Amino acid sequence: MPAYIIREPAYRNIFKIVSMMKRILLLFWVLGVVLAGWAQTASERPNIFFILADDLSMRDIEPYGSTQVYTPHLAKLQAEGMCLDNMFNMVPICAPTRQTLLTGLGAVRNGAYPNHSRIYPGIKTLPVYMKELGYKTALIGKRHFAPVDAYPFDFLGGRDHDDGRGRT
Repeated sequence: MPAYIIREPAYRNIFKIVSMMKRILLLFWVLGVVLAGWAQTASERPNIFFILADDLSMRDIEPYGSTQVYTPHLAKLQAEGMCLDNMFNMVPICAPTRQTLLTGLGAVRNGAYPNHSRIYPGIKTLPVYMKELGYKTALIGKRHFAPVDAYPFDFLGGRDHDDGRGRT
């Protein structure tokens, strides 16, 4: 009997990651279809509030079960809206994660790999699509994506890694 451990082949992990990415892309597609259906007038469109935080684990806020951190406003948003609780990213580092979420493409496909890199020219991003549907898009805090002109958010200021003027 060999003295080594037989592990699951590496390609199976890749298939799991691809499957998760397909779910994320399907979510963005469904979101686009729903938004397109509601894009008749501004009063008929739903409000969308997306929170992306550095180093925030799933159990750190009340909507996901934290009993140590009291976040009643987030809990109310979750109760009245939609809370995504089964999302994964194939490159769990800062800029590639942001750019994957905002393009709907994996980091290797959109060009944002490794960290501190930029998406390929011509890739449309979520704020571009939202503005085409008549939404205003805004961002508060850390940007850490590039090129900045590919992400036409109205920048509302920030702190920590940001000087309040939109420095990435």
